[in-house]
Amino acid sequence: LYKRSKKVDLAGKKAQLALLKRNGVTVSLSKLREVVEMSLPFFHNQKRSPQPLTYSKRILRLLGVSSPSDALARAFTEVYYSSRLRGGLKRSLAPGAHSLLNKASSKGIILGVITDNDSSWCKEWIRKLKLPISKDLILVSHEVSARKSSRKPFNVFFKKVRERLPKIHPWEILMVGNHARDLNASKAGFKTCYYNPFNRSLDKLQITPDYVIGHFRELEKVVLV
Repeated sequence: LYKRSKKVDLAGKKAQLALLKRNGVTVSLSKLREVVEMSLPFFHNQKRSPQPLTYSKRILRLLGVSSPSDALARAFTEVYYSSRLRGGLKRSLAPGAHSLLNKASSKGIILGVITDNDSSWCKEWIRKLKLPISKDLILVSHEVSARKSSRKPFNVFFKKVRERLPKIHPWEILMVGNHARDLNASKAGFKTCYYNPFNRSLDKLQITPDYVIGHFRELEKVVLV
């Protein structure tokens, strides 16, 4: 659902650099970008989700902060995501997503989010955009102690949905995602849809999705028939 913007990402990183400078740490933008890119595999490829500040502390240590405090790590995380929320909120939603969500909700389709993150910022993002997504169906990896590289978040999501719809089956749930790890939902029995707006090669996907879309209006033909 989230459309990453280079402009907003840059604003977030500049806010982090300013925070570090106020705390006596001077780092270049290129160094911060290098460290973030170096840390992404650590962030994404684990099955078990570490504690919320683990990722930020790892980046801070690589930037030369020997023993980053919880307070600094939390502030480092929050200034970045606060910039995301301030910078072009409506433009941060993928094209066609708002229309799809509203139409799906009007037809009684239950909507939720499963996200790999060490911050719960997406809850505030969803609230500010007034998206028709139930708060109890927003699952953040660190809150369920597992990432989408494992089956656990999908199993937890299914249990939550079943509290509302006791007779629902796993294959009646469709997971839409733009990362290969999102397709692990199929291991929990879900149908899967790979969101591929940049037409990337599917050769490296280890799991074949049930559907592939490049725009959310294409998804309307799948879920609103």
